[in-house]
Amino acid sequence: MIGLGGLLAILAAWRFRAVNRQIEAGRMTVDRGLVRQITIVIAALAASMSESRAAAAPERRPRRWIAAFDGTFNPFRRRLEGV
Repeated sequence: MIGLGGLLAILAAWRFRAVNRQIEAGRMTVDRGLVRQITIVIAALAASMSESRAAAAPERRPRRWIAAFDGTFNPFRRRLEGV
């Protein structure tokens, strides 16, 4: 992800320079291919990271704040049980 951030910064600087040249020349064009490629790369990385995180995450118990809404949470449980 850090490498992608560095690459995006370089691409942004390159595109900024190209657009400035086009403005000076009086002709401006949209680089749809670059936008499409960046979108595809980011979407693919997000999907792969989500998938790998879901596959690596162990089965979890409900968190305390979730249990607070179903009436099973008791903040004094440890004190009452003597633990």
